[in-house]
Amino acid sequence: MGMSMSMSMNMNVSMFCYLTLSQRLELRLQLLQVLYGEQYQIGLLTPCGHETSPAEVLRGFLRDPLDFTTACPACGRRYEPQLISFSGSSRIELPFYCELQALHRLRLYQLVSWTPEEISRQHPGLYRTLLVHCGSLKAAFAKIGCEYPHAVVSDWVAKTSVFFGRLSDRTIADCVGVSKYSVTKARKALGISGYGRP
Repeated sequence: MGMSMSMSMNMNVSMFCYLTLSQRLELRLQLLQVLYGEQYQIGLLTPCGHETSPAEVLRGFLRDPLDFTTACPACGRRYEPQLISFSGSSRIELPFYCELQALHRLRLYQLVSWTPEEISRQHPGLYRTLLVHCGSLKAAFAKIGCEYPHAVVSDWVAKTSVFFGRLSDRTIADCVGVSKYSVTKARKALGISGYGRP
């Protein structure tokens, strides 16, 4: 009895963490849509027809910067996931990488002097993957030890205030290219409690 109760508790905790990760990813994708005017879908159907969630796609990646495949949670086969970008009436299917692979490519291509528009035009899959994982190019370059001189979102408080308290101040800061302190200050000025606080 104790063993089955323990297994049940582990499964419930695991499911809770999974749902929390899925919800956080969904909110982050909504924030990116508000900031950049594009809607993103990750994964969709695997080769066996299983409909994946973004969290399942992320969990299936290997920690290998040169292996661009993820594992299907239903059949176990590996496949290259897609990131689908919707903007107005246009729809673009692009390669989607794990964060390790995207940062490896960013380091390899040496794009720190490029504007966001140049990176988006020349490396559309990498650009959008970096937004999904890091929030902004500024945050992505910071992760590889470079200061990126572009990409601070203008009028960011008006655009992001609906996400205050629903996402961490750090996540919002990364997406708009400002300090965490700036987001915390703006959130408190509106009388909104921090993420995870009542």
